[in-house]
Amino acid sequence: MRLGTVNRAWVASLGAGAVLATADVAQARNGWAMNKEQFAELMAPMFEDMSPEETAARFGHPNGFVVNAAADALAARGEAVMPLLLRLLGDQHPGLRRGAILTMHRWLGEGKNGDPVPDPELAERIVESLRPLAGDQNIEVSVTMGLLLQRIGADSEAVREILVELSKHPNPRTRGCAVAMGASVIEDAATAIRIGMHAVAAPQNVPSSWGRALRLIQSNLKDDAALAAIPTVAQFMRNMANSRPVRGMFSDSPQVISLEILDAVWSPDVQALPDVVPAVCRAYVRLPWSAYPGWFKARTLATGLLERLGPGAAPAIRATLAEEKAWLSSATDRQVRSVGVTRERARELIGYLERLAEALEQGAEPPETLKYILEKTYEDESSAMDLDATGLDL
Repeated sequence: MRLGTVNRAWVASLGAGAVLATADVAQARNGWAMNKEQFAELMAPMFEDMSPEETAARFGHPNGFVVNAAADALAARGEAVMPLLLRLLGDQHPGLRRGAILTMHRWLGEGKNGDPVPDPELAERIVESLRPLAGDQNIEVSVTMGLLLQRIGADSEAVREILVELSKHPNPRTRGCAVAMGASVIEDAATAIRIGMHAVAAPQNVPSSWGRALRLIQSNLKDDAALAAIPTVAQFMRNMANSRPVRGMFSDSPQVISLEILDAVWSPDVQALPDVVPAVCRAYVRLPWSAYPGWFKARTLATGLLERLGPGAAPAIRATLAEEKAWLSSATDRQVRSVGVTRERARELIGYLERLAEALEQGAEPPETLKYILEKTYEDESSAMDLDATGLDL
């Protein structure tokens, strides 16, 4: 729908609130809602006689359509407003900071992420201007900045610095932008690994987000810097991977990738890291006892790592056994079932770890259990994917 018949002088005399009210009335009477472009066209006359500063003040408006229309109007003035935008980036009001970023995004067009930007030199200057905002804790500002960097889609020292900071952000979507760019744009493996480490260590996420962050680390394992990520991966496995919000029926990806990472870099030095052996032991006890391929693969990896442990692992196994026994004695049946095992099965797996610790202390070979454990997974009727039996939610 075109709005060319609108009385531009009349609209220009209205404030943003009146324009919004007019739009609401039009929607109520005509049964249609304006999209972002139509609303910007309706509001354009209001901005024509405003100074850049007056236009920028609308970035603090609570209605997003007004903010977008102001960004369109300010961007139309060209790079002459760059000094104003740089001042806005340092303003205490997060809406003004976000509005400045939106305006810069308008200059680069609405192409798909990775498409060439119309002015690479301008894009480079924009990235440099965003450096002071790298640690901005406001969600709207950080997400808008992440989306702008994705649109630019270029690697540079400034981009790396900003993405590392965004990967520490408390907001999952902001971290997701950083991880996505770490996987698709960043060529420096050490930087990509740092981004992945920060995202993995985040206390709140969804399984797929943890999985993508772990995959970013895994894709750079050939780099020497990858070993620095192993403690983070092990801590994630030990302290977070076996409970909500990570654990669910089809949330095997974070566990599988974590175990694949450990399997790829396994060595006596890796085994000696503080959380590695406890992480593998806990995974062995608490992984869902299910024939579902993802969980079966995770159990195969955990069992294989246990069979590669050296004599020095016995004390860590003993310490983890004490923790798992304490968990089993204090947890309710529902809490035990919520990780996908039964109390009886957990006791059986703890018993295997005790025999493994004894064998390592005596310098004997680990008991031959891999074939038994994996065959048992399929033979045991309790391995069926019955939600009532496992306590797991879809």
